[in-house]
Amino acid sequence: IPHGAADFLVAFQNAGQAKKTFSKFSFFINYLSRLFLFAIIIWLSPVAGNILFVVFAAYHFGETDLYKYKTDNLAGKLFVISYGLVILGIILLHHYEEVEPLLIQIDPVFKHETFLEGFQKYRYTILSFVGIFFYACTFIYFFSAAANPRIHGEFLLQLVLILVILYNLPFV
Repeated sequence: IPHGAADFLVAFQNAGQAKKTFSKFSFFINYLSRLFLFAIIIWLSPVAGNILFVVFAAYHFGETDLYKYKTDNLAGKLFVISYGLVILGIILLHHYEEVEPLLIQIDPVFKHETFLEGFQKYRYTILSFVGIFFYACTFIYFFSAAANPRIHGEFLLQLVLILVILYNLPFV
């Protein structure tokens, strides 16, 4: 997910910490190429592009919020993305009435009433599957990670508080 100047500063700092040379030219070519590629995907298929964006955003939320955990293996990556999907799922699916007008603006496919009715009808089913996926990934990660169980308990308590807040706050 592009953050503009912050990405440049982070890349510069990471290169310094890794004792690697930093090339502004390479950074900008890489950065702009990714933006261009994503713009093409959004233009060719807004639905697929937005689904891809939600997946990237979910991973980013998880990566940011779970920085205390070692997530460089498959179990860790699944833990990260499932966490982000739960957060975004609560935000987007629970507040569907406010999200629907935004979906309609993205692509004419969303204007098809059957699609929107089905999405609205099954949003809590989708959210349930996301929750089950998160629960399974969290169990696998916690079982395989050699960490203090107290940290896991603190995480789960914080997660419950975050979800209660997100569930009760308005979308905007």
